[in-house]
Amino acid sequence: AGFANISVDLMYGLPGQDMNMLRESVETALSLGVQHISIYGLQLEEGTVFDKLHQQGKLVLPSDELTEEMYDYITAFLPERGYYRYEISNFALPGYESRHNLSYWQDVPYLGFGSGAHSYWGDCRYQNPARIEVYMEEVFQGRAMCHVEEKVTEKAHIEEFCFLALRTAAGISVRRFAAVFGRDVHELYGEQIRRLVEKGLLLEDRERLYLSQLGMKYGNQVFGEFLLEDEK
Repeated sequence: AGFANISVDLMYGLPGQDMNMLRESVETALSLGVQHISIYGLQLEEGTVFDKLHQQGKLVLPSDELTEEMYDYITAFLPERGYYRYEISNFALPGYESRHNLSYWQDVPYLGFGSGAHSYWGDCRYQNPARIEVYMEEVFQGRAMCHVEEKVTEKAHIEEFCFLALRTAAGISVRRFAAVFGRDVHELYGEQIRRLVEKGLLLEDRERLYLSQLGMKYGNQVFGEFLLEDEK
């Protein structure tokens, strides 16, 4: 059809899935020449059909060991085939990184238009009415369509800045952190950084802090260290 920039999502840890099935899925995607691949491990969300079936013993999922093997296979194989891992769950051929997603991870403000759209501007998150009738009525009445959903405190901003930046291969820019918050990242997180580096989960140089391959695998452990105490 002429599309030259295509992304696919690949899931692992699915019911009944084994390594051969996963390899076939990955190799099929590569054979199609797609430029961008996102990988996601299945998570059972409360209240979903899968969650109910699992509670009833009717959903057969791969073991934790097999799911980890699937993760290790994908994260090792895709870079071997030229797909750069620029974010925990995302791989791309050079020049095909998702600019849309990178904006979120790099703390860039954004505006959303239309019913149900979200925006992030200044120190607030906004949401437009989700019901189209309500949204249209506010448009016709000349009222503000977006409503403050959340006021982002400095504490929350610092935490989210770190969480999102660490999801990327580039990590936290020491210079940009200082420019945004007027503080050195080591002033707030010196002890946490030291512990994570010792565990091999975090790497650092003069310009940035970023996850090791092991850190990407256990990212939630790293992110938890960047929660601030209220008094900070």
